[in-house]
Amino acid sequence: MTKVQVQGRQSKPKEHPPDSSYNLDTLVHLRKAPIDKPSKEGILYRRARANSIKNVLTYKLIDLHSDNEKAYWRMWRCTQVIMQEGTKMTTRYCNNRFCIVCGRIRTAKAMNAYMAELTTMDELRFVTLTVKAVKAEDFQDTVRSMQATFRRILDKQRKRGLPMRGIRKLEANYNEKADTYNPHFHILMEGETEAQTLRSEWLARYPENSENAQSIENADESTVIELFKYF
Repeated sequence: MTKVQVQGRQSKPKEHPPDSSYNLDTLVHLRKAPIDKPSKEGILYRRARANSIKNVLTYKLIDLHSDNEKAYWRMWRCTQVIMQEGTKMTTRYCNNRFCIVCGRIRTAKAMNAYMAELTTMDELRFVTLTVKAVKAEDFQDTVRSMQATFRRILDKQRKRGLPMRGIRKLEANYNEKADTYNPHFHILMEGETEAQTLRSEWLARYPENSENAQSIENADESTVIELFKYF
């Protein structure tokens, strides 16, 4: 087996803690989707660029010496070495949710898993449901309330014989100036009528929310990618 060191900045100090938690996964590879250069070289270039960006960000995170420092070291080691055995090449992934490289893989795998189901839906809609921004100490309770509210709406429609089909993901924006968080749902779902019902039921339970912030759009390829990137 031949080991190939990935080119790039490798000058970080060597006093990092030993790590035996790597998982060598030969199946976790991005699918060959159309990109700027629809070739194997183009795909590898995009992967290498993501890894370079990941390394630059990771150096800064490591230097914070936070509680996540060990996880940041795992992220820094992610895909640093490529192992070749014959024509087969593999590498090691950290599987951290905040790793750019692993995040791209996670997105691609999620799209592969769900795309077949999404293509069977008629009138695919991209719905955004949000609440007012909250402080950090109220964030968890707010998210729990949002999740419970969403489940109640789905249960109500199911009992009416009008089940809703779709995929929901949670996102939260941070306002540095106000020091607040804005949790909101992104949903890909079937049917214009169902989407409007969901929006109305949400506003009925959160009447203080802005109606304009609860949006419904026709879903296309770009909105599907917008949802899946949060996986």
